[in-house]
Amino acid sequence: MSEQIAGVALRFGQRPTLGWVTDLSQVAEMFSTAPHLIVIGLAQHPGDLLKDACAQLLSEQAGEHGANSNLVLKLKSVEAFESAYSKYVVSGKQVEPKVIFIQSRDESASQGSFADELTEALNFLSHVSWADLPVQSLRARFANDEQLRLGRERRDQLLVEERWLNAWQVHEQQGGNANAHGVNNTASRARRLGEMLGAWNGREYLYPGFQFDLQTGRWMPEMKQLLDILPRDRSGWRQAFWLFQKHSRLDDRRPADIFQKEPSAVIEAARSDFVLDDERW
Repeated sequence: MSEQIAGVALRFGQRPTLGWVTDLSQVAEMFSTAPHLIVIGLAQHPGDLLKDACAQLLSEQAGEHGANSNLVLKLKSVEAFESAYSKYVVSGKQVEPKVIFIQSRDESASQGSFADELTEALNFLSHVSWADLPVQSLRARFANDEQLRLGRERRDQLLVEERWLNAWQVHEQQGGNANAHGVNNTASRARRLGEMLGAWNGREYLYPGFQFDLQTGRWMPEMKQLLDILPRDRSGWRQAFWLFQKHSRLDDRRPADIFQKEPSAVIEAARSDFVLDDERW
């Protein structure tokens, strides 16, 4: 799971507090400090959910169980939180918001003391101005989390389905000795000069096979012209995603599929997407 998360947290205590939860490390700290409630999901009124959750926990302290007893998910470890949050985010749907109870205290903790904290939290929530915690910011963070997830899925799919070369394979294909010293330098140097596309897979840069000449195996000089047009990012995946998706100017063919035979057509398609042509205005 990504280290970034999105939620609104209520910390229990004599003086309850509210704040954003934006990182998994914050959750880990909660398990070693005080009990918390965290609302995850695109809740229009997180305060109402937190009040309902406090009311449920307070009823349970008194030995009662209401009709809404499934509102709160109780967790006792950061691993359990990570698993629950991942299931929620990976669903990719506008599901109902969930309230998670971070229980940091042991089972022998005073029920009376916690009941007092729940009562204090309910009083605190009734006076909170939710304009100070704009829900739109939380929505934006969820949208970003979803985009990252989809990007990782697309990356993993391309790594499996397409042909990739590692650095020593590139070196050997250019006529070099695969056992020679500095075998990685050929591909690395070309990538840094913007002459070859490399995409980072978490361990090393891999080089998609479409940028090499079908007859000679050498990398095609037109790649530099293409890469000068495409938006750059250090991982190489922004360029790769563009190259492996269909383009209307190429009769719905993927740029990567026709680059070896029609590099000029691919370059013009890239220009149409990323170069501002004064003549069009």
